[in-house]
Amino acid sequence: MNVRRFLLIILTSIVLFGCKPKITIGNNELQADTLPLVEKQEINNPAFFDESISSFQILSEKEKRWYDYQTVEVNYDVVSIWLSEFKELKKYIAKYITTTKVRAGYEGAERNIKVEIYSFEDNTKPLMEIDKNCDKVEIFVHTYKTTIYGCCGAEESYELFDFKHKSIIQADNQIILGRIPTPRIKFYIGFQKDVPDTLSLGVLTFSYNSDEKFSVKILTRKKIENEFLPFSPDIEILSEDEKDKFSKSDSEYTFWSLDKISYKASINNLVIKLTFPVDKLNVNDVINIPIINGKPFGKDEQTQEVFIEE
Repeated sequence: MNVRRFLLIILTSIVLFGCKPKITIGNNELQADTLPLVEKQEINNPAFFDESISSFQILSEKEKRWYDYQTVEVNYDVVSIWLSEFKELKKYIAKYITTTKVRAGYEGAERNIKVEIYSFEDNTKPLMEIDKNCDKVEIFVHTYKTTIYGCCGAEESYELFDFKHKSIIQADNQIILGRIPTPRIKFYIGFQKDVPDTLSLGVLTFSYNSDEKFSVKILTRKKIENEFLPFSPDIEILSEDEKDKFSKSDSEYTFWSLDKISYKASINNLVIKLTFPVDKLNVNDVINIPIINGKPFGKDEQTQEVFIEE
């Protein structure tokens, strides 16, 4: 082999090995160097590192085709919350541990969600832990909300908590938020149904926080099972001022007409309207609850009763 031929073989080999292969996906051809390369980065002495393993476990077998099983899922997120002891809005690390048990032949599942909140600065142990039997946990700036999915066509159930884990409000189907921009007064409205075959349609809750809340039980003078449908009423907050706005997507009212009031006792000229689903046209399905001096009907009693008109 002469020197010229030898050099030609070496040059050809270099060109062949230097070419970048094409990767074909369907009808599209992508150059390999256009694909992102994701590598696990090793950092010496990271400020915070936590690693968990999700799992799946078969608990029992029935008739060789039905199974009870359990899953454990671990996820992480960054949340912005205002913890009272720190007096400022900050970002925190949230670790979600969701344990779900499914039983053969049953609709729905048993689910527990634990959330551990860690500080970016000192993450040796959680600053706060949430542990709830529910299907979903949502964390907001000042509160967190749990959701339990409805089974067999039933409505979803919600509960709102402060960061001391005290309940602010419980409700079926929805929680309505009323907001007054200045001085940032908020209140929540929700309804919980009573068991059918009684003289009670359920309980309306009007709540400012976990300590300041009012319950109004809605009663009838005759049994309701053949007239009212087993669903929550539509909830509206009526105001005569056109400046007041409602966001349907957020279930939130903003009352600009009350802007710059000094006290909750200054909240007036609002009416909570409940419209119940009925099965008969001649049944009165509406009840109005006025808010007077910041309270339902202007009464100081935290537990009240009212009859729907027949």
